[in-house]
Amino acid sequence: MKFISGNLAAAVLLGISTGTQAGDLFSLIGATTDGGVPFSFSEGSSKLPTLVEELINGSGRFDPLGDRSFAASLNYGGVADALSFDIRQVGATWTAQLSSPFKPGLIDRSFSAASRSELDDEIEAYLKQEGSTDLARFLRAVGARSAAGVTDGNPAAATARSATTTYMEYAMRPTETAAEKVEGASTSRAGFAMTADAGSFRSQGIEGQSYSWTPMIPLAIGSSRRVRLELSLPLNYTSIEGAAQYRVGSQLGVAVVAVQRTAEQPWLWQVTPHVGAVVAGSMDMVAGGLLASGGGTSFLSYRLGAWEFSMGNHLSFHEGLRVSAGDYTFDPGVSQQIVKNGLKVGRSLGQNFYAEAYVLDTEFVQEAFTPRYLTIGAGVGYRGPKQKGYVMLGGYADIGSEFEAAHLQFGTGWKF
Repeated sequence: MKFISGNLAAAVLLGISTGTQAGDLFSLIGATTDGGVPFSFSEGSSKLPTLVEELINGSGRFDPLGDRSFAASLNYGGVADALSFDIRQVGATWTAQLSSPFKPGLIDRSFSAASRSELDDEIEAYLKQEGSTDLARFLRAVGARSAAGVTDGNPAAATARSATTTYMEYAMRPTETAAEKVEGASTSRAGFAMTADAGSFRSQGIEGQSYSWTPMIPLAIGSSRRVRLELSLPLNYTSIEGAAQYRVGSQLGVAVVAVQRTAEQPWLWQVTPHVGAVVAGSMDMVAGGLLASGGGTSFLSYRLGAWEFSMGNHLSFHEGLRVSAGDYTFDPGVSQQIVKNGLKVGRSLGQNFYAEAYVLDTEFVQEAFTPRYLTIGAGVGYRGPKQKGYVMLGGYADIGSEFEAAHLQFGTGWKF
């Protein structure tokens, strides 16, 4: 069975109560519909292609199906009746009806062929052409109803993680230490930094783990060092109930210090326009695509003795790009905007250490499973003499409707 066509063929029409385990990311339930001895089934897995391929071919756990007519329903990440597929033999012809009961009209296609294998070819041809648009709409609708959305709709999805990476870098500038207050800017022109993030999340009985590593290359422009060009390459691996997701991205920001803090002037204002792209995908979940992003982030800070009070504001736009690879076309079907607003309080400790705590609000402008969530975090850090390097350790929690997550962060950077 071909990879993608098998996935769509998984969908079917019966609403039978499932006997699968609560932790299964995907489950297929159904029964035979011909005149033979009745056979019903309820099976779950974290690998959608394998689950569906066995169903369509009547192999493995679905061996009793053989060449029989049947109907089945797919639960996709907690979305019941996400896809339905009814396969029947009418005389010498095999027919298939593919639909999306959870949101009628997203997918509604009929196929016919002389054999099951030819029926599979028909579905594959559909997916290579106009079916990619139907699949994009389907996955977008699922992402608005489940934390299993790969590209959008929840705090663990590609759009949200991209916005979070940008916000943490440009709207969460580390608290100034006592040494930095009097040292002034260093003469270093370039450097290297990295941030590692590990966390876990859960939603509606679904649990997952996320691991990110983001290397960054900052380059100061001009002798005043008030403009910084920064390239970051965020990498992420996420596992949801055993289903693997991967994300590889690039982000380019131009941080401009519009108002420079001095010994006499306590305010600092940094504005950063940024653009980026990310490839997100999961073969296990049959989802993903290429997304482009752009936006701006503002950081405003006020120094009062050993204390620092700051505000971060962020707006980003995320658009899916339609790309082709061989005979297949991939379209994530994403058009999302994300707004982040947060407040932070920090305090210098001694000459080179600092501690800080923050709270921020995130909102998806377009439809999403978690339309709004709160992030609460804290951290401590060390910045070396003459601002040559830093080390930070922190943690934060995301709290939203039917979604919660906890993360640990470690960051370090050195200037040359």
